[in-house]
This record gives sequence, C-alpha cells and structure tokens, in this order.
Amino acid sequence: MSNIIKKTFFVDLEKRTYTYRQFDLDEIPCSHAIARIDKLYWNKYEYCSKWYDIVMYKNTYNGSLNPVGDKEDWNIPEDIKQEILLPPIYKPAVGRRKKQRYKSATETFKMSTKCGRCRRTGHNRKTCKFSPALHPY
Repeated sequence: MSNIIKKTFFVDLEKRTYTYRQFDLDEIPCSHAIARIDKLYWNKYEYCSKWYDIVMYKNTYNGSLNPVGDKEDWNIPEDIKQEILLPPIYKPAVGRRKKQRYKSATETFKMSTKCGRCRRTGHNRKTCKFSPALHPY
C-alpha cells in the first residue's frame, strides 16, 4: 500500500479563479483549467489575459526610444552638479549564503524520499520500521 495523498482543486472558469490562485497571479490558465476547458470544447485562448495577446506584445514595442545625445549637450542644473553621489553602504550578510534559488508562488513541487529497503515513500533506509524486503534470489 503506498502513501498517495489525493488533493482536490477547484476551478471557477467564470470568475477565473483557482484553488491555489494561479489564475490570479499569472492570468493564464493552469493545466487543470485547460483540461476543463478542453472537455467543454471551449476556446482556451479566451481565458488568457489580454497582455499575452500578440497585438498587445507588438504595442509594447511600438513606441520609439529617444536617444540621450552627447554629454556636452546635456542641461544639468548647478545644484545637481555640486551634489556628490556616493555608492550605498555595503553590509555583508552574516552567516552562510543561501544556495537554493527563490521559488515562484506557483512552483510547489516537493520531492519525497523513497526507502531502499521496503520501497515505500516518506522515509529512508536508515529510519525504516517495516520488515526488510526479501532478497530477489
């Protein structure tokens, strides 16, 4: 008998909400919502945010950027020229640095341990309380 945990997630397509708020954060349907949309034979692209649309993407880069120009042509006020700007004071953090990256809000994958003796999940060979597996030969 394996230790499988079944979770139930609720998708509300009208309100565009999901149990763990992926619709709210990414504004793009998750795999559960896409499965439900496909089952109903609806258009899944209508449930994506307008910001993922190709027209909005092109409009983002539609405007032009003005070049800064030569340094001699800049008009800088005298009070700004007199101000001395120093770099921020650096205080190194105490202790060991964090080695893992920060995970996003929608990323919740957790690896479970598997025992090498009884082949069950949730513990390892050292902490196994079950009888050892029989030798294959």
